Amino acid sequence: MSQWAIERTITADSAVSVLPVQVPVELWAYAKAFLLIGRPSLRFLWRDRDQWLDVQLSRESPFGVQGLSPDRVTVRVETAEVPRGVTVRELDVLTLLALGLTNAGVAERLGTSARTVSSQLERLLEKLGQSSRGGLAALAVDLGLLRLPLPGGVPAEGGLGVAELELAVHERLFRGYAPIREHVLTRVPIRLGIVVPDSPIADSQQTLNGALLAVEEINQQGGIGGRLIEPVPEVVRTFDWEDITVGLGKLFEADVDAIITSYVSAEHPRFIEVVAEYGKPFLHTATFDADVKRAELEPWKYGMIFQTCA
Repeated sequence: MSQWAIERTITADSAVSVLPVQVPVELWAYAKAFLLIGRPSLRFLWRDRDQWLDVQLSRESPFGVQGLSPDRVTVRVETAEVPRGVTVRELDVLTLLALGLTNAGVAERLGTSARTVSSQLERLLEKLGQSSRGGLAALAVDLGLLRLPLPGGVPAEGGLGVAELELAVHERLFRGYAPIREHVLTRVPIRLGIVVPDSPIADSQQTLNGALLAVEEINQQGGIGGRLIEPVPEVVRTFDWEDITVGLGKLFEADVDAIITSYVSAEHPRFIEVVAEYGKPFLHTATFDADVKRAELEPWKYGMIFQTCA
């Protein structure tokens, strides 16, 4: 079996004809229907002929937030192996178990007997190292060991993500559907620290305006992976190292996820050292060959520091 992975970002209007042929056409319908259920992400397995596909869907526009572009979904599909020798039928049972069905209910949807289902559950408990039905169900949801389309057809009700998606695909769930837990849609923003030089005034303002403009454009497109960027500017005196350390300290205390600046770091050799100890990505617009060599020699320390020409 050949191994491959594909990632595409699509909207509800994306034409199937331009999408990768390796991915089953039916799967794109599920990806588009995902935009209706108001979840930030969902993961499941898909059987395509003789191979399993691991499918991960991520919303690229926060639900309920109006941007300049339509809601988008990033679809990542890759070939996968079901762990620990779990069979196709056992995965059917595991999926239906996670939906809350009894042995008899699983048997009815699969056209088998409750006794057969009981035997399959015993094997699943052993293979997956669990001691109860609840443990199996929780593990299936946690690891994305749920398959679509749902075995036995459309479910009677939603609640679980895969059930809601199946209902949406069959036009039994529409935009405006209220999920059980509303704030599951909320994603923590990416906090971007911006070290702004205080002089010269024109450069300082351009530095900040450029960063804020870029952040605004990215947020209008839905952020990154559905997470908006929250700018955290900190104005410092360019040639005052003590003031700069205070400013960096404030960004560290704010637990920013990344830091950018212009030429402030070029004026102070210790700047890179301090940021490297913080350990988060840092980008500055001042290029030095010495910094490149430093990263090559100690990537574990300087591997998150990037430089580009202004």
